[in-house]
Amino acid sequence: MPDLSGREVVISGLGRTAGDQEPLGVAEQRWLRELWTVLCDATGATSCQIDDAVRPADAPTSTLAGPVVDVPEPVAPYRGPDGADVVEVPATLLFGPDSCMVPDPAAATAALEPVLELLGSGTAVVHVSGRTAPVGPGDGRELSLCRAQRAVQLLRAAGVPASAIGRVTGDGHLLDPPRETGADLAGLRRVVFTVVPAITSS
Repeated sequence: MPDLSGREVVISGLGRTAGDQEPLGVAEQRWLRELWTVLCDATGATSCQIDDAVRPADAPTSTLAGPVVDVPEPVAPYRGPDGADVVEVPATLLFGPDSCMVPDPAAATAALEPVLELLGSGTAVVHVSGRTAPVGPGDGRELSLCRAQRAVQLLRAAGVPASAIGRVTGDGHLLDPPRETGADLAGLRRVVFTVVPAITSS
């Protein structure tokens, strides 16, 4: 990284697309902002700001055709071994680092859309489990419980009735098997939503 000590950095146009490139969703834009903020901080800059001003999209001066990149779904449900629908939402799409605060409720709610769709029929219940990576002191249960509870608050604010909320647990890293050194610890920091039919939720 370049040394930008003593400089103020403003990042403009981040996440904007044009031409045949698909636009980024709210969750993808937030992830991109977090990524470039971390990169900018690593340069030693005095401050790192993102300019959100919307400006006219002028015609490009380059004649080279840029590649079109597929935008993957950041969160997709899958069928668990017991037949339940499971949605695992990375913590970075919901919370600030090492926190259960939700800095962008709109983006967080967008990340929970797959869960909301599964609950849309009104005949299902969702169990919510907060998970953390096996790093730092303790087992991560306190932070993961707070995150699970915050996730439930987001679901309730989005219209999910209290009757559709099942168990809410902070499981820390107790439910995940030990990982080898260098494993993707970020992937373990997540909230797991397990959606089951209401008649079998007990």
